Amino acid sequence: MTIGYGDILPVTPIAQKASIFIGLIGQFYLVILTAIVVSKYINQKGTID
Repeated sequence: MTIGYGDILPVTPIAQKASIFIGLIGQFYLVILTAIVVSKYINQKGTID
C-alpha cells in the first residue's frame, strides 16, 4: 500500500489503525471491482458463442 510520501503521518494509535484500515479497504475495493468486471466479461463472452 502506498499511502503517501511520509511527510504527513498518523501519530496516535487510533489514527494509525484507521489509516491501515482505509488502505486495506482500498485494496479490497480494487480486487472486488476487478473481479466484477472480469466476471461480467467472461459471462458476456460465453453467451455470444
